[in-house]
Amino acid sequence: MPRSTQDIDITLFCDDEGLLSILRVIEDRGYTVDEAYKRGGKGMVAGLHFVQCKRDLGSHTVDVDLFLCESSFQQSLLNRRRREIVDDCEFWLISREDLILSKVCAARYRDYSDAEEVLVIQRQLDEDYMRHWAKELGVLKKLEQLLKESREM
Repeated sequence: MPRSTQDIDITLFCDDEGLLSILRVIEDRGYTVDEAYKRGGKGMVAGLHFVQCKRDLGSHTVDVDLFLCESSFQQSLLNRRRREIVDDCEFWLISREDLILSKVCAARYRDYSDAEEVLVIQRQLDEDYMRHWAKELGVLKKLEQLLKESREM
């Protein structure tokens, strides 16, 4: 059974000024934004810049990671996204292949586990696409290992 995550990852295509405007709107809607981010600071995971916001919902906190579209991989990720509508709520989702690649790049144990679960459940994936980007991102060996392990399950 896939793991339920408690965060939201969003990829944004904007400059620093646009990001600061977005952070102001997010803060106005009840999210907490660290002062360092409001001054233009950014975090980094797997070579990707991001800004983290939080929303306290009483029983738990929701983390929202805003990743900045700065690479050709992220541009491809955005180009391949698909629009979904659930209960009159419209949103965009990245492809399964891009989710796997993002998880492999993040390189945390839980990310590998998530990627492996997607590989096991979603048997028909564009492996050529994933290998192309894994090579570009320097994670081809890790992807090949995950592909091998998922086939053995």
